Amino acid sequence: MVGDSVRKRFGGKLIFDIRGFWADERVEGELWNLDNKLYKAIYLYFKKKEKQYFRTADAVITLTENAQKYVLANFETKKNFQVVPCAVDLNHFSTKSLDQVMITNLKSKWGVTDADFVLSYIGSLGTRYRLKEMLQFFKQLQLIQPNAKFLFITKSDTSQIKDLCQELQIDFKNIIIDSCNYQDIPNYIAVSHASIFFIVTSFSGKAVSPTKQGEIMSLGLPIVCNADLGDSDTILKLTKTGIVPNDYSIEALRQGAKDLLAFSATPQEIENAAADYFSLEKAVEKYHSVYQNL
Repeated sequence: MVGDSVRKRFGGKLIFDIRGFWADERVEGELWNLDNKLYKAIYLYFKKKEKQYFRTADAVITLTENAQKYVLANFETKKNFQVVPCAVDLNHFSTKSLDQVMITNLKSKWGVTDADFVLSYIGSLGTRYRLKEMLQFFKQLQLIQPNAKFLFITKSDTSQIKDLCQELQIDFKNIIIDSCNYQDIPNYIAVSHASIFFIVTSFSGKAVSPTKQGEIMSLGLPIVCNADLGDSDTILKLTKTGIVPNDYSIEALRQGAKDLLAFSATPQEIENAAADYFSLEKAVEKYHSVYQNL
């Protein structure tokens, strides 16, 4: 809105760079209750502004192809688009930069042995994340691979994890919870053999690009994620670098666990896919091209 005001007063070009469908995220996140007349009015106001900016912007940037397709199908635009997913510093998230001494110490600290299969989850926990379903997946994994452990790398409140483990009859001794700073996170992730994220999908989910996907893939690890989440599932299927269960049924999660344990893509193949989709350098080039072409 500020940018559009400046454009009208002083001239220049307007780039509408959306991190997501913001007004709908507020509703789906239960921050704006549309039964409340005030929030309904606020929602309609910002939806009107969104429509206006799609129409008047000289270029539009989205995080996902999924969001781009929706915008082109439902809004009037100048059809000058660029898709730039959340990018990753491949020099930092690199197997070549790992601290093997720290990894060994972490394994010792957590009681992880070479016989264990470690599934990890990285990042925030909250209403947007399907923690129960992720633990249900882990339970199916553990039924096939008894030496499985679930590593949570998060600074969020983790009290719900223990409660859900009791509900699902998962032995809490196989759960590892820790946190770290950004500098060390590649070493923490590298302790695991695969990573998982199940995120609530909805209309606004079309525009979601989890940064953790590029971080995990750049370390050569396969990912388990749910369908209909931005471009995440499409990328995993196209590059054959992860597992996408059909749904959250026990049967689908059990099959997903079997597929994960039989996963055949090499770490190098997964790293190559990360470089193709999530390279910070490529993201910079894409942004630069938007400015050059205005």
